Amino acid sequence: MIDYGMDLDHALRIFRLYCRRLQQDPSSVEAMLLTDNEKLAISKLKDLVKEFAGLLQTEQSAVSIRTA
Repeated sequence: MIDYGMDLDHALRIFRLYCRRLQQDPSSVEAMLLTDNEKLAISKLKDLVKEFAGLLQTEQSAVSIRTA
C-alpha cells in the first residue's frame, strides 16, 4: 500500500465521516478541517469505490441469483 502519511484505519474513519457529512449536509463537507493527507486519502478512496462499484454490484447480484 502506498503510504499517504496515515494508516488504513485512520483513512477509513475519515472517509466514513466525509461520506456521512456528504449524505446529511453536502455543504458541511467544505467546512471539514482536513489535513492534506486526509484529503488525499479521501480522493484515493473515492476513486477506488468508483472503480469497483460496478463489480461489487455484479457480485451481489450473482450471490442473490445463486441463493434463489
